[in-house]
Amino acid sequence: MPHAGVRLVAFDLDGTLTRGDTVCEAIARRIGRLERMQEFERLTPLSDPHAVRAEMASWYRAHPRQELLAALEDIRLAPGAEEGIRRLHAAGVVTAIVSITWLFAVEWFAQRLGVPQCAATGLSEDGAIEHFLAPDKPRWALALSGRLGIAPDQVAAVGDSPGDIPLLQAVGHPFFVGQRLPAALGSVAHRLQADIAALAEEILALGRDDECGRMRRSASMVPGGAQTWSDRPIRSLRRPARVCAPAPAGALGRHPPGCRPLVRRDLGAPPPAHRRKPPPLCPPERLVYPGVTQYGGGAAWRSGPPPTSGRSSGPWPAYRRTLGTARVTVCLVHFVAAAHLGKVLVGDPGFWLARSPDTLRAPDGVPEP
Repeated sequence: MPHAGVRLVAFDLDGTLTRGDTVCEAIARRIGRLERMQEFERLTPLSDPHAVRAEMASWYRAHPRQELLAALEDIRLAPGAEEGIRRLHAAGVVTAIVSITWLFAVEWFAQRLGVPQCAATGLSEDGAIEHFLAPDKPRWALALSGRLGIAPDQVAAVGDSPGDIPLLQAVGHPFFVGQRLPAALGSVAHRLQADIAALAEEILALGRDDECGRMRRSASMVPGGAQTWSDRPIRSLRRPARVCAPAPAGALGRHPPGCRPLVRRDLGAPPPAHRRKPPPLCPPERLVYPGVTQYGGGAAWRSGPPPTSGRSSGPWPAYRRTLGTARVTVCLVHFVAAAHLGKVLVGDPGFWLARSPDTLRAPDGVPEP
């Protein structure tokens, strides 16, 4: 099941998922063009990336593609790169590599790491170039999230250079792992040379926090107090338990990974039997409470006799209050009926309680009103 918070993570390649030489430096080292390539790398940003790529493509024509790919084996992966990708996939998060380097190299690393999506600069066998620049990164990432049905605030991105600024500014959860954080990314989380496995755990934990917050916000928007979850301690005779987060109707039975288990209780259902207030005319012999076999008619407590009148807790005072309320109610009915009919029906209303468990009727020998 996809993670409810962060559902897509887009990684840069050079300096993010790898360390040491970049893709272009590793290939240039293999074919004897390292010095010229390092001159290009010092141009940040490149004054004319199209011209630089055209010159690099001219170097590659004299070398088969397999030789160029063999140079990639000398590049070190970032610490925890393989483990971090596995953890994200295990949580249902989609991963992607978004880089301005050559697509054939990005596809090689994507296959090595098991990353299903990637985008980069295309280079055909005959030297034709399909350019992919820094402004194209956010457009591609957001287009991918749209195809997958993922909102931008559910997308995280990890980069290490100024070329990643447009991508990091476009997503909901940006992370920067380069040496110096650009001024344009002042509020972005800076994780210098981060271990990718630890970063993956941070991203997943961030998603769990976002889900709890989203559930609270959505519950607060339910009109008319129709929420079916409570974030208040549930009052009962059991030990109080606190619900992780409220959720609107339709969200029952699910909670984000890592949150405490939700205490499921429909707030619209009647309270438990031992907390339920009996109806006013319910006779004493039909009231049953925890620890009591039965009230009235000489019923006995399971653990001894009923408490004394001075006791301030337990169901016995509640029974006394209920009986008093019933007597007052019957008195009111009695006097209203007497005033209406002009005659007295019965002297003791409590006598009716003992006589009838279901209906209010006069005792034997007394005429019905």
